[in-house]
Amino acid sequence: MAVYSSPAPASAANCTMEPTHGTVTRFIGDRMYALNVPPGLKGPAPLMISLHGTGDTAAGMEAETGWSSYAAAHHFIVAYPQGIALDQTWHFERGSVDVAFLTGLVRNVESTWCIDARRVYAEGWSNGGIMAQRLACDAADVFTAVAGWESSDAIDPNPATFSLGTPCVPGRPISVGIFQGRLDPISSPIVGAINTQSWISRDNCPRKAVTSTSTMSTDLFGAFTTPGPCADATGLVWRLEFNTAHEWPTGPIGEDLRGQIWSFLSSYSLP
Repeated sequence: MAVYSSPAPASAANCTMEPTHGTVTRFIGDRMYALNVPPGLKGPAPLMISLHGTGDTAAGMEAETGWSSYAAAHHFIVAYPQGIALDQTWHFERGSVDVAFLTGLVRNVESTWCIDARRVYAEGWSNGGIMAQRLACDAADVFTAVAGWESSDAIDPNPATFSLGTPCVPGRPISVGIFQGRLDPISSPIVGAINTQSWISRDNCPRKAVTSTSTMSTDLFGAFTTPGPCADATGLVWRLEFNTAHEWPTGPIGEDLRGQIWSFLSSYSLP
């Protein structure tokens, strides 16, 4: 198994909030990620890692999600890692090479920029959302909260790596957001209900997942349930965006999704 090392975090006196003036490419060994540090950050700033789906790229994830402009408006740094080039996917097995790469990425950013270590988040789309949940399973000491869009539980089999699935045993209760499109034929609402139930058990939340839309809170763009509060003041949310299948939505629904994900993640910080 490869181990990705990176420089130690910069001291408070030496770190910078210098913007990247757009999105720049950085490397950790032979692995690449894109980084966008908006202008005007006062620091230390939150960091969010955004993980693309199978067959996609870091650049594609940035373009499709609109996170960079959103980060500029909401004052955080965003990184877009690239999956392994052969299959452009994530190895979401327990202790995988990508767990090492993504935790190393956080340290790599911290080696230059002033990052608030209490507010480091991960979110992902499809296979990337599963990887985000694996980070919750394996690296809860690094990541404050995670969210997955159109994903499933990280204990599921991974066809890309011929894995039959591996356990999820977080080192602490950790806040998890499960976001889905109601019309998604791949990550269906049933998948979301099962995924939510798994995190209810892991985070010791007080009530079972709600599967009936009649008992879910609704708004103009979607419906959600929030089992909780969970152990150690962590949270869990399961949200269904209306009229959306297995894609990152555009227009008002896409804006709503970004807002819902960031509102969930940014409401949590480590002690």
